[in-house]
Amino acid sequence: MFPKKKFNSFIKAIPLIAKWLKRAHSLKLRQGFLPIKDLSQEKKERRHWFFLIRKCVPQFYPLFSRLLKELWTFRLNNGNFFLNKSQFKLVHSDFHWGNIILGGSASKRGRASNFIVIDFCYGFYGDPLEDVGGFLAQNDSMFRYHAVEFLPIADKIRKSFLKNYFQKPFSQSEQARLLYFEIQKELEMAAILGFLEPDEEGKIKGIKVLFKKAEKKLVQLKMIK
Repeated sequence: MFPKKKFNSFIKAIPLIAKWLKRAHSLKLRQGFLPIKDLSQEKKERRHWFFLIRKCVPQFYPLFSRLLKELWTFRLNNGNFFLNKSQFKLVHSDFHWGNIILGGSASKRGRASNFIVIDFCYGFYGDPLEDVGGFLAQNDSMFRYHAVEFLPIADKIRKSFLKNYFQKPFSQSEQARLLYFEIQKELEMAAILGFLEPDEEGKIKGIKVLFKKAEKKLVQLKMIK
């Protein structure tokens, strides 16, 4: 649908998708059903990203290292903003348009009638805002990659998703965690792009965009006290 520039279905489906995700995040935790993502698991993920950057695009390693360390420092110094294990919920962990299948046409009332969410193989119990921040970061990235001329639609999707997921003003904790997980996803995508993208020019350009967005959001994050 991205190459065909057919985005009406995306816009119509967003309220239902956001509310579905909120309900999924409210499911009761089943002990031992999924792994728990704590700080030690985050460290393991990040070691992998460091390896990919150092191996595939070493020229970006100093900047990547600085951004990731600044993000991690914020996390360690502001534990009051983050959830503890007793507050963890089901997290899909790879929630983006590629894992959402829109079914059929829109309903008579002009809304997407149904959809299916796939690929739960990386699911865990953790902070549900990791799904929200990850979706927003990847939504923006997919539009920049496939349909940059339609970026205003990406922003429209973002606003609709947040409105329908939260249905209330953000708390300070939610604002901090949302920014944190958006930045984390952008840095992760930069590492993966460095490994997967065969076009050298496109790879360099894409990584620079992701780092620029991450750096801007880090400034916003550090202003939250």
